[in-house]
Amino acid sequence: MSEENHLAKNKEQSMFTGKGSRKAMFMGFLVGLFLLCIMVFFNQRNAPTYSEYAIHTPMELGQFVGDSELSNLGVHAFNSQDYDAAAHHLKKLAALSRENKIPQLYYGISLLEIDKIATATTVFSAISSGETPLNYTAQWYTALGYLKAGKLEWCIAVLEEIPSEATEFMKAQELLKRF
Repeated sequence: MSEENHLAKNKEQSMFTGKGSRKAMFMGFLVGLFLLCIMVFFNQRNAPTYSEYAIHTPMELGQFVGDSELSNLGVHAFNSQDYDAAAHHLKKLAALSRENKIPQLYYGISLLEIDKIATATTVFSAISSGETPLNYTAQWYTALGYLKAGKLEWCIAVLEEIPSEATEFMKAQELLKRF
């Protein structure tokens, strides 16, 4: 092998094994790691969360017919964010008055807050399948339940079904833009 070929081969090998190329590879690795960290950080900051959108209208006593003591207990528990007690009382109240969907809606919201998401979405589904002014509110909370559960595709699908005439439409559109 001629000396020229030998030098060329050594030079070629040193390009891939020399100190300079190791530094370049290490720097490339660090830049890639830095970019990955930035992407993860910004995705976490911009990802919508349940708590950002779970702003509940306080309950009022005048919304119920029937057992006033049970109504008082349910309203007080919900408004003071004792969702375990609220779910307990509102379940009973909803059973007393099946045609009044308000206790059912707040029962479902209480279930969401205590992470009983599957049961909550069942409650919301029953409300939204009927003819009631709360249909779209129930859809909105169904979407929030899916958001809380991390089922983003399902959340998006429900949000896309909320029509423009619904009071929840603007909130739904805002949340859709965040995805």
